[in-house]
Amino acid sequence: MRPLKYIKIFKAFTLAEVLITLGIIGVVAALTIPTLVKNYQKTQTVTQLKKAYTTLAQAVKQSEIANGNCADWDWGTDGDAASIRQSFDTLWAPYLRISNFCTTLGECGYSNGINNLAGAGANGVVSPTTRTTLVLSDGTVLIIWVSIKAIVVDINAGKRPNIYGKDVFYFILDASKGLMPTGYNLSTNTVNNDCSTSGTGYYCASKIMRDGWEMKSDYPW
Repeated sequence: MRPLKYIKIFKAFTLAEVLITLGIIGVVAALTIPTLVKNYQKTQTVTQLKKAYTTLAQAVKQSEIANGNCADWDWGTDGDAASIRQSFDTLWAPYLRISNFCTTLGECGYSNGINNLAGAGANGVVSPTTRTTLVLSDGTVLIIWVSIKAIVVDINAGKRPNIYGKDVFYFILDASKGLMPTGYNLSTNTVNNDCSTSGTGYYCASKIMRDGWEMKSDYPW
């Protein structure tokens, strides 16, 4: 009597099972990838902002050694391009790595100006009679604003979104603290109300710093 031959049985997923699995993976990916991308973008933004802040804060401290307390600085005369540039060359230029100055939007890589979080057109970028606009060697744009004595930082130059609180942030100089984010001396409610989808975004750098250099879940991203 001949021995029975064993038949090998291979187990595998059916086509239907494979399609169902792929469908589940697709749904999970669709739900999680946008969140991962958003968190990555927020982290990168904070990292770039912190680097720009450190660079500027160090420049202010170095300039104060040579030019006295920042509260006494002469920023130049509003409306007088020559005095504004002379002031910049004295107070800022020796302590920054400058790539180029901007006399037009295109020279800074912009096609339009800067908007606020609420979606309205906000302050411009280039105007030699009221501000000095320049690009640092790392691609950061600085706008040294004489008329309001503020420093606007765009961490990625003319690249979008060009919105306050997203990639553009406001700073001012304090006599005792040096470089500080606009709104640093205001209440938490005031800062949070401004750094919201219905606000301007001018105080968003202050919110980020108060939250330990982090964009938390309530940040208007």
